[in-house]
Amino acid sequence: MRLIKSLFLIGTISILCLFSFVFVGADEGGYRIEDYKFEGTYHKNNTVTVKETIKVQFTESRHGIYRTMPLFMDVKRDVGNGKKEVLKYQNDVKDVNVENWDYDTDREDNYFDIKIGSRGTYVDGDQTYKLSYTYVMPDDRVKTGDLIFYSVLGADWNVDIEHFAFDMKFEEPLTDKEKDGFKIYSGTYGGQTNGLDVQTDLTNNEISGEASGIAPRQAITLYCPVHEGYFVGAKTVSKTIPMVLIIAAAALAALLLLYILFKKQKKAVQTVEFYPPEGMSSAEVGVIIDEMADDIDLISLIPWWGEKGYLTIEEVPDKKGREGKHAALLLHKVKELPADAPLYQRTLFDALFATNPRNLDDLPRSFSDSFSSAKQSLGGEFRGEKQLSTGKAKAAVLLFLACAAYFGALATSSMVSMKENLIMGAISAGAVFALGLFRLATHGQDKVRTKGKWITYCIILLVLAGASIGTMLAATLGDDTFFKFPVYAGVLAVLIINGIFIGRLVVPTDFKLQYYGKLLGLKQFIKTAEIEKLQMLIDEDPSYFFNVLPYAMVFGLSDHWAKQFKNLKVKPPTWYYGYNAMYWNAFYFNTMLLSGLRDPIQHLRTEAMVKAAASAASSGFSGGGGGGGGGGSW
Repeated sequence: MRLIKSLFLIGTISILCLFSFVFVGADEGGYRIEDYKFEGTYHKNNTVTVKETIKVQFTESRHGIYRTMPLFMDVKRDVGNGKKEVLKYQNDVKDVNVENWDYDTDREDNYFDIKIGSRGTYVDGDQTYKLSYTYVMPDDRVKTGDLIFYSVLGADWNVDIEHFAFDMKFEEPLTDKEKDGFKIYSGTYGGQTNGLDVQTDLTNNEISGEASGIAPRQAITLYCPVHEGYFVGAKTVSKTIPMVLIIAAAALAALLLLYILFKKQKKAVQTVEFYPPEGMSSAEVGVIIDEMADDIDLISLIPWWGEKGYLTIEEVPDKKGREGKHAALLLHKVKELPADAPLYQRTLFDALFATNPRNLDDLPRSFSDSFSSAKQSLGGEFRGEKQLSTGKAKAAVLLFLACAAYFGALATSSMVSMKENLIMGAISAGAVFALGLFRLATHGQDKVRTKGKWITYCIILLVLAGASIGTMLAATLGDDTFFKFPVYAGVLAVLIINGIFIGRLVVPTDFKLQYYGKLLGLKQFIKTAEIEKLQMLIDEDPSYFFNVLPYAMVFGLSDHWAKQFKNLKVKPPTWYYGYNAMYWNAFYFNTMLLSGLRDPIQHLRTEAMVKAAASAASSGFSGGGGGGGGGGSW
């Protein structure tokens, strides 16, 4: 019996490790931080009381600043017997106060936000913000030792910090041995060195330090293994009897299902469209159509800029001297972007043309960081009045509550194998919750998903549902459960249905509906356009094919769009040259452009993500642990 459970457990863990979900954030400018002071006390109950003084100079009129802190933490811990595991923790922020300023707080997507300032009031010039709060971390669930792991400066600030100073007191003094093992990690997220050369003064009761000239996305983290029992009275998760939990899980699952069934839907009206929306870039269209900032959305800006006269593209031999299908693309900057260009465009454009001209086969590693920042800024364009949908956080909370109750029931259902059932309960409930999060993250893609993506999408749903069912079976196969198998199976079945259809709770905003129907119409035209209509549009505008191409790229239809022009005469664009004119046609152009732009950028991005993932899995690193986060202006 234990062998069967172990096989189920190993298989489902391996499968679940294949999936992760990324949500987009925002970058704003218009200000700089002149001085940032952190004062904290690390208490014996694993909480930190903090006072921050942030001196800001606004270069543009703004309402104020916001401070964002993550409420999650992953730490690689020694769990005994020579084993190390990455443990996840849910943190909390309480007792927030801001001196002499109006402020609001909010929790969403595992972040705690403090928004300082008033919507009806603007400020500029030098301003000082003093805020205090308590950051709460839970019991570490490890008996081999405790750990101080806290970011006094998070990696999510989007501007330079001219000077940063911190002072952290320890309510429980460090031993001399623990003091000797104290480490400072600073620099980019995931780093394991003191890259910012933070100067510190460490005693058994306190550590202070400072650094200057800190670039955006840099962090400073305290890391120190301490003896078991250093923390006493840390927050723990309360447990109730399985009967209460299974009743709660069933009730919550049923209520959520009713909510899903009777939720009113807003639908866009698809119209007939031949042209992209005026004044909206292809990258922005890419986000609106599926509510995700993807790599291809940013890549599509390169031909979009070409059409607008900001750059030219030249085919050149690759590093091995090959031409044709092996050719590399050389970008030449013709002129700067306008001053009012969005931040995501300026970030990517400046990164591309740090060297002019730029060979895409010779991009530096730093380009990946700039690309990520541009991608984050692109997603941040759609906040406030341009928000695309509402209800994600509410739907996730409802599903989480139902899954949490189910997890508790399954985790405590066995009278003899508590540890196994705890793990399998977490996997089973976690798989359902992941299924729901996946649906929430991808709900906007249903009408724009290609056949290949539909297959991948369905496989992911089946794997997550199968993982949940498999671990539930493993947890309830024996005779030591409090309830019969149909009870758990019934609750799980309703939860899986909720996870699959939870996207119905996401409501598109009026802003999205304003464009969504038109974009669906344009997408449909790209797929089904008749040759006579295309010829007429080319006669009216010889650049029509190239004007629409970037938008076809974000729809995943650039190949299809190029094939539509197979039998039409399309003149080469003035901004693309260096090819053998003898072989030029729309399909050749699209193939060269897409592979030449996408392949080198995505290759570099993949290398960077693999390196970051490997670094983040280490014991301690810059930007990890509790606290941290960042902020911006609004």
